Amino acid sequence: MKLKKDLRPGESQPMPLVFANEGTQAAKGVVLELGTTRGMELVETYDNCRTRTAGDLTTVLCSVEGDFVPGAAYELAGDSPLHIKATAHAYDDVLRYGIYPAGDEPKAAASSGKARAGRKLGVSPAKSAPAAPGLRASDLNPGDNRREFAFHTENTADFTTSPVSLKGKAGDTLSTAFVFENKGPAWIHAANPADSLARTVVVVPEGAKVTGKPQECLAVDADGTKRAEQLGAPRYECALGNRVSENEKVVYPFDLLIEKVVEDAKGSVTVGDWGTSAPRPHAFDPNAGDNTAAVVINAKGGTGTGPSPSPSTSGSPSPTPSASVSASASASPTAKASTAGTGTTAQGGNLASTGSTVGPIAVGAAALVAAGGALYVAVRRRGVRG
Repeated sequence: MKLKKDLRPGESQPMPLVFANEGTQAAKGVVLELGTTRGMELVETYDNCRTRTAGDLTTVLCSVEGDFVPGAAYELAGDSPLHIKATAHAYDDVLRYGIYPAGDEPKAAASSGKARAGRKLGVSPAKSAPAAPGLRASDLNPGDNRREFAFHTENTADFTTSPVSLKGKAGDTLSTAFVFENKGPAWIHAANPADSLARTVVVVPEGAKVTGKPQECLAVDADGTKRAEQLGAPRYECALGNRVSENEKVVYPFDLLIEKVVEDAKGSVTVGDWGTSAPRPHAFDPNAGDNTAAVVINAKGGTGTGPSPSPSTSGSPSPTPSASVSASASASPTAKASTAGTGTTAQGGNLASTGSTVGPIAVGAAALVAAGGALYVAVRRRGVRG
């Protein structure tokens, strides 16, 4: 049974996992690995499973005892099903899954995390199995023991910005900030981890000069041409990074010197798609009305924020790590502005040979079947000398 790729928030589906030992030696226990990105979660919890979260990836390792013998296939026991669910903030997400002979599971994951509360996850034979040999072999090729499945959830995210109103006299330096915010409900990440997900474009009001800015914001001319000199530009483009969680806010601090007083001097701040010549709403953002806001200095009526007592440039946003949602299971750091908010194959040969580069996934002395694909583990006896 294959997993369904296209989902709606809150929708869950069973994961009919099956694994088999296609070798000649038994596996003394296996460890099932299940990793989900931020928008997906496992419904059931079991007391022989432990979990840890790193960045946007949550990994669950379930240890199952027993002799998993050659020529036998196993499936989840009827009293311990597994379901995966799209959460309210799902959009583009991944399930990573694998199976390993006990002791060969990823050590970083095995050494951390706590057991989840609940009954034990168990397995039962899917077909008759021969008697278990007394020896156990390790895996010749553990690199092919994982696979992943990509989901897309029909969901939206609302990227927004906020208006800014300032006041001051000639010679004043005004400290302010331009804001990007994802009001959700979905979390979003760029398809390529090296790409910037979105940009915030600031158009500076007449009479003002930028004297301080964060490093993520680059100076450009009015037509978008890049500038070598980074201060005093009429426009700035601020990179967001490659992912943004639901309800996350990013603040870009600026200092503006009023060189000349211009009543009701107007600029703007706009958030949108980085890959266009001018920011425009992303396809997942249905509310374009809050993507642009006014920046006004000395508005008619006298409203606005004046200079701070000791104006100075705010610190540059600092990098924060986030898990890359790519075929690699490792987390990759992503530079981001300062933020606030809420804020993935199997194995078992002359040693064991557990998998292939395409199709089914293999594990220690076992093979896992999920989402229509299989994880195979072939265990061969070692040669005996003497």
